[in-house]
Amino acid sequence: MEDKRKRMLEIFYESKSFFNLKELEKIAPKEKGIVQQSVKDVIQLLVDDGYVDTDKIGTSIYYWALPSKATQIRKKRIAESESKVQGVSMKKGEIQKAIAQAEKFRQSDDPQQSQQLQRQISELEERQIHLMHKIDDYKDFDPDMIAKEKKDIQISKDAANRWTDNIFSTRSWLSKKFGMEESAVNTHFKIREDLDYLD
Repeated sequence: MEDKRKRMLEIFYESKSFFNLKELEKIAPKEKGIVQQSVKDVIQLLVDDGYVDTDKIGTSIYYWALPSKATQIRKKRIAESESKVQGVSMKKGEIQKAIAQAEKFRQSDDPQQSQQLQRQISELEERQIHLMHKIDDYKDFDPDMIAKEKKDIQISKDAANRWTDNIFSTRSWLSKKFGMEESAVNTHFKIREDLDYLD
């Protein structure tokens, strides 16, 4: 499945285009050897993991993926992992220190000191769990992540406007080439009458 995900992403990255499910079910088997019956499941996994964006335009659902977004997701996951590693390393240092103290007290055969140290170890473990939860609670407010999301939104908006412009150009060309009213082109190709650029 991981291999299928990579090959499916290649379709988006190489074409730098958007597709509906039927198009992907035709392209994926031919170009990437992905069985047609599994295309929908692979796409859904990529959407769930945030690698592929999706939106309903008219009656069709379109999918697209930008290489820059995949890089941002990887960077975010690396940063989260590094943060967790740092937290665990700090905790490990505290525990090792506590163990050294416990060993010292154990050797002195003082039961009160041993119990006190055991309580300190338990408190430190609880504190670590609490701090890890706090880190998870605040990760959505990270200014860097918010800035990256705004940038990704702008990239997606620009891409959507570019495709809207392409639709308008194609509609105009079809209208002139075949002498059709633009409303007839809209009806034939299921283009919404209220299709417009995003602000």
